[in-house]
Amino acid sequence: MLEKISQYEAVHPVRNWTDIKQRVGPYRRCYVFTHNAMPKEPIVVLHTALTNEISSSITSIVRQTKRISEGDVLLLKNSENQLEDPQKIEAAVFYSITSTQKGLHGIELGNHLIKKVVHEVLSEFPHINKLSSLSPIPGFRDWLLLEIKKMV
Repeated sequence: MLEKISQYEAVHPVRNWTDIKQRVGPYRRCYVFTHNAMPKEPIVVLHTALTNEISSSITSIVRQTKRISEGDVLLLKNSENQLEDPQKIEAAVFYSITSTQKGLHGIELGNHLIKKVVHEVLSEFPHINKLSSLSPIPGFRDWLLLEIKKMV
């Protein structure tokens, strides 16, 4: 399943195996819609970062891999995985959503998945009161820069 998720990722391409392991590692969640007619095939994939604040850019999400804040030492679960400290999780940031099946284009499965994930996250971390999305808006930056130039 992880290999397929890696192949389908359209928003933030997976660079290597370490990259995908970090996306499902500590302080991260990867939620997947599947269907009985297509077992073991992801239909929609949503990557979520569990953070101590709403991130202002994807760079802070991508760079923040194994720990949530500077200087903290986390207990090891085993040689590879670290435990999460739920008290440090104050926000959930949905940073990448991919629909894998072109034939389902136009069907709002992503919206439905986000709503289900919000419920899941709040069930796991009831103290979270900040939920956010870092969704790209194609062309927004160019438009904004043009508008700023017009004003100057």
